[in-house]
Parts: sequence; C-alpha cells; structure tokens
Amino acid sequence: MNFIEPTDEEIRTIFLETPQYLWPTFEHMPLNCFDIGVGLLVFPGDISKDRARDPAYFADYKIDINDESTCPKMCNWSEIEFWNESSKSMRWFLGRIRWACMIDRGDYVLKNGYFGAGVGVVRFQNIPSVNDVQEVSQLKKAVEASIEDSVSNGTLNPLHNESFLEKDINGSKWLIGRSLNGLGYPEYFAVLPIDYRTVIHVAASLDNCWQRDETIPDVVEQKHLASFWDFLSQVHLILDHSGGWEVGSQAREAPGQAAKENDFQW
Repeated sequence: MNFIEPTDEEIRTIFLETPQYLWPTFEHMPLNCFDIGVGLLVFPGDISKDRARDPAYFADYKIDINDESTCPKMCNWSEIEFWNESSKSMRWFLGRIRWACMIDRGDYVLKNGYFGAGVGVVRFQNIPSVNDVQEVSQLKKAVEASIEDSVSNGTLNPLHNESFLEKDINGSKWLIGRSLNGLGYPEYFAVLPIDYRTVIHVAASLDNCWQRDETIPDVVEQKHLASFWDFLSQVHLILDHSGGWEVGSQAREAPGQAAKENDFQW
C-alpha cells in the first residue's frame, strides 16, 4: 500500500486529538555531571558535539560558582564579551540538548515540536531591588532583567507577572517564565535557586510546534510541555558530593520513548 502523506489540516487534527505525545527517554541519554564547587549538577542529554564544536562558549566540567575566573568571559576567536562586571547576569553555560515530540500512527510517525534546551548556572547581579533570588518576587525581577536586551531588539516578548509559573518537580521549586519569540513560538526560562544570587538555569525554545502565523493552542502546548517537565525532573543538584558520581559525560542505555500524563495549565 502506498503511503499518502497527511495534509496540514489532518496533521492539525491529529496533534489536537492525540491524548499524549512521545519523546525520547531521557534516562537512556548520556548523563552529564558537573562539579560546580558547592555540589554536583547532574542532567541528561548528548551535549558532547556542541561542546566540542564551540568550546569557548562552554564552562569546564569542574567550576566554582563563587569564582568568576571559572566563568567563560569572552569568545577566543572573536571580540564577543559574554559578561563583565556591570552585566546583570553571568552564565556558566554547560550544555545544550535537543529533542522532538512525536506521534506514532503505526504506518508513519509525525514529528511536530522541537525543543532546544540550554542548561547552565547563572549569577544575577547589578539588578535594582534584587539581593536574594531565593525570594520568588525577586527571582521574577531577575529573570525579567536577564532578557531585557532580547526584548529591546524585538526577539522576545516582555515577561509579566502572569508570564510565570511556580512548579514543584520532585520536591524542587522551579520558577518558569514563558515568552514568545519573533516567530510566535514559546520560549521558557526555568530557574531553580542555588543561593542568594545563583540559579540553575534552563532556557528552552519550542520550535515548529504549530502552523506558521498561528498561535499554538493551549492543549497542544501542554502536551509538548509534558516532555519539558520530564527533562526538568532529571536535573539534580547534589550538595554533598555524595553517590560516587563521576565528573564528565557518561553513555547509558540505548534510546527509547516516553509518554507521560501532564497536569499543566498556564
């Protein structure tokens, strides 16, 4: 039987009506372990190619969030300065992971919705009225300030109080800000405080998630976000350096698929 490619309208209906999407099983991806000085930061994903291709952008596997000299400051092949003493934030960029959500129709698989998530540690500084990001209202101000340049040049919509969601994931209190980029696709900024000025920072974009020039329906976005919550559930800060973790990236089992319930409502 010859395969007949579904129309855009059929794809729209399938993604609206399918109860759950599939995505790669994060537990089977390489495991990355960074010593950040105050503990170990562990998360899944194949980050090795990006780190090898653009090493100037990425921090080492062993850093100290209280030592600015361990934070990449300038690209070594250009004059781009990542941060300076007057910047509102400085970032130890650790790795970038990508995955797609999909629907298995038996005779074919539909992919629609591609996440790209950058994981790092961010120190907020020089932001008026922000001296302890462990306080939620100050953390919101810090995240808003960190994207001001992107808002000014029109690549992101500004964040407002209603743009934020507080979400408990495995006992960790994440704050997630949601914006839209110039193409109208969602951008998320998930932050988890480490101390009064420093956070785990996961910036994620959801590309090619709906028809061009149309806003993604809430029901579709929620099903995509189930995969993002799954990823965040596997980002761990281990403060006592326990568990026999090996610093670096280690391969794990072969890939699989995941499908999970989602209770998210923005």
